[in-house]
Amino acid sequence: MPVSVKLDGFLGEEDVCLSLPAVVGKGGVERILQPSLNEEEQAAFHRSAAVVRAVIAPLAW
Repeated sequence: MPVSVKLDGFLGEEDVCLSLPAVVGKGGVERILQPSLNEEEQAAFHRSAAVVRAVIAPLAW
């Protein structure tokens, strides 16, 4: 199930929340799956992380 999770190093991205496939159980996210992405998909993933960071930057304390 795709859920928004805080990234902890997937494709070098950290401290930003993006959607990744995960195993969800009764206690919440049990395991985050790390799909194999081609170069184009990786570039899009990094662009998404940059966009999220840019949007939330003004909200940082």
